[in-house]
Amino acid sequence: MSIPQEIIEEVRRRTSLIDLIGNLQNVRRAGRSVMACCPFHNEKTPSFSINEEDGLYHCFGCGKKGNVFHYVMETRQLNFAEAVRFLANRLGITIVENNDERQERKFVEEKKRKILYGEILALAVNIYREHLFDIQKSRLAQEYLVNRKISLEMIDFFH
Repeated sequence: MSIPQEIIEEVRRRTSLIDLIGNLQNVRRAGRSVMACCPFHNEKTPSFSINEEDGLYHCFGCGKKGNVFHYVMETRQLNFAEAVRFLANRLGITIVENNDERQERKFVEEKKRKILYGEILALAVNIYREHLFDIQKSRLAQEYLVNRKISLEMIDFFH
C-alpha cells in the first residue's frame, strides 16, 4: 500500500524527535541542537545531536543519522511504511487505504494462500504415497485397498 505523500509529510512535521526518543539522559542544549547520550551505543559523554527544527539526528560517535522515520525503523526493526503507520498512530492520524489497493493486496494474499495450500497438499500426498508403497509399513493399507478392488494404477492416478 502506498501512503499519500502529504500524510508522510504531516507525520514527519508533527513528530518531535525529542519526545519520540524521550528516554535520553544528560540532555543539554547546544545552540539550535540538543545533545544527549546516543541510544544506539553505550557512551559516557553526549555525542548524539538532535536538531528539532530540521527533524534530524546525528551521532558523532557511531555515525548513525536520520529523521523520525529512520529512528523508528532502526529501533523497532520496521520498514518505512510500518514506521509511518506507527508514528501516525501515535499522533492520531488515520491513514485511509485506497479500495483498489486493498482489493489488490487481498487478491495477492489469497493467491499466496492457494499456492501454499497446494504445496502443503503435495507434501501430504508424497508422504502418504511413500508410506503406502513401503512394504513393511503399509501391509494393512495395501490389503485394504486390494480388498476394495482398487488397483495400483488407480492409486497412482488418484494419488
